[in-house]
Amino acid sequence: MSARDTLTTIAVLSTFLSACAEEPLDDDLAFLHEHDEESLAEEQDGLRPFHVAVFDHEPTEEEIEAEFREFQASIGDLVAENDPVGSVNPTGYVAPGVGQKLVRLDALTSNIPDAGTDAKGAIRFTGRWDTNVGPEYIETFIMDNPGVDDLNRNTTSVFYYLMNLGAYVAGTTQDKFLQGQIANVSTDGWHCSQLKVRDYNRFLSSRLQSLAFNQWVDSPTVPESVWLPATDSSWKSYN
Repeated sequence: MSARDTLTTIAVLSTFLSACAEEPLDDDLAFLHEHDEESLAEEQDGLRPFHVAVFDHEPTEEEIEAEFREFQASIGDLVAENDPVGSVNPTGYVAPGVGQKLVRLDALTSNIPDAGTDAKGAIRFTGRWDTNVGPEYIETFIMDNPGVDDLNRNTTSVFYYLMNLGAYVAGTTQDKFLQGQIANVSTDGWHCSQLKVRDYNRFLSSRLQSLAFNQWVDSPTVPESVWLPATDSSWKSYN
């Protein structure tokens, strides 16, 4: 299966989930139903992931891709179960469209005592990007899905988000990552060894930042980390 088959848009899933609102949904799908593409862009406290995967080790790209295919298949099965006449296309999972990007955050929790956290919705990553039209933009990503036991000691939690660049800076077709910061608004501390940031465009070309924070964040002692600069300062196009 190609990499194109391993990515999905919120819009396609929201269409199906709206049609199946009376059916019981798992945590990932219920969250998607409540947070469609437009509402994600309007979140005041940050973007929330549409999918989270947790590994008890640092996974390979092949493992991450296989898990995402499994997630995709589970949604296909739900479509088939609730739409037997085929009014919704169960294979309509596509890469980000023109002007969109998919952001993947791989959060590596350290292997030291009490490194993990159970603080739901408290861990944030904030990134800064430059744009080809002048203004910079900043977005905060909430690293949590209430139905997933993530950010535990010596694990890797992988979070997926979809962004529309025009909602940040009108006319943007390219961006360049500048710097990133992690934060914790709870007293349940988290020790992050590394955070990997991947931006995907519609051609599934990605750009990787490897941010070695290697520090605690907890409130009120150390609520925010230092800002770490880009490890790849190349421009990426989304047109």
